[in-house]
Amino acid sequence: MRSMILTLLSALLVSSASAKDIRISLDWAWQGGQAPFALAEQAGMFKVEGLDVVIDRGNGSADTVTRVASGAYDVGFGDLGPMVKLAAEQPDKALLAVLMLYDRSPLCAIALTKSGIKAPKDLEGRTIASPETDAGRVLFPGFAKATGIDTAKVKWQTVAPQLRETMLFKGDADAITGFITSGVFNLTGLGTPIEDIVVMRYADYGINIYGSGIYVRPGFAASNPDAVKGVVRAVIKAHQAAMKDPAAAIAALKKRDALIDAALEQQRLGMINDQLITTDATRAKGIGTVDPARLARMIATIADAYAIKTPPAPDLIYTDRFLPPQADRLLPAKL
Repeated sequence: MRSMILTLLSALLVSSASAKDIRISLDWAWQGGQAPFALAEQAGMFKVEGLDVVIDRGNGSADTVTRVASGAYDVGFGDLGPMVKLAAEQPDKALLAVLMLYDRSPLCAIALTKSGIKAPKDLEGRTIASPETDAGRVLFPGFAKATGIDTAKVKWQTVAPQLRETMLFKGDADAITGFITSGVFNLTGLGTPIEDIVVMRYADYGINIYGSGIYVRPGFAASNPDAVKGVVRAVIKAHQAAMKDPAAAIAALKKRDALIDAALEQQRLGMINDQLITTDATRAKGIGTVDPARLARMIATIADAYAIKTPPAPDLIYTDRFLPPQADRLLPAKL
């Protein structure tokens, strides 16, 4: 409590006239995964960095990339797959990741036990519902290759993002692809018992890629290095705080969207903290730790999925020069 009060008092010392205006686009609606951003905003973590921020919900990672590349937003948070695709297809609009938040990818295929699907190979001869641009669908060929699925035996049904879990729940599809953090909790929200949900995580089958992160336009980073550093520091602090006190993060989320199911969103946040952010690598070296060799393999995997002939170089996709010292990026001790 004392540290929070000091943070807020420090925020009051920042002159609004000198504060840098920053527009941030999230990847999706205000849910558990977005709660740390609400916490950072309401606890004055951006103000301490001399930033006046406006944070808006997103409509999918691909749309967030477009928002930032167009200049409508300064900072984006989302899956890095669409960002790599943009860098390969339109190098002049390439974005630069400045913080890797999710050390493990949330991509997965999901089915229900009543379908009889127990393993990836069981998806053959079945219908999978997913948006056409869904990262899980785009990277499915890599998942299929790793698990021996004959993709010619899989039928795809294109649906709107908000409909896929409902279709699976009603039996109109045999499986879906997407983020584990969306699929599992949206299904439980519909009344599906957790034990009836079959999750096939790509990461468990050799698709060892990073998940979501923070990115900006290279020109913006070059012109506003202190602002970018401030955003990165605030976002890291907010995620550390959300790990220590998830209830506080969900309370902040509730202020952004009063209609959320607080209990469900706290469970979603817990999954993100435990399964996507907390790994052996981040326990040892902190949030934002990136292995160059793994990053290169990730880019190659994404390039293969999108049929990109010339993958962008890793240093055009990610930089660590805006990160705070490792000591400031470590996970809370209790974790």
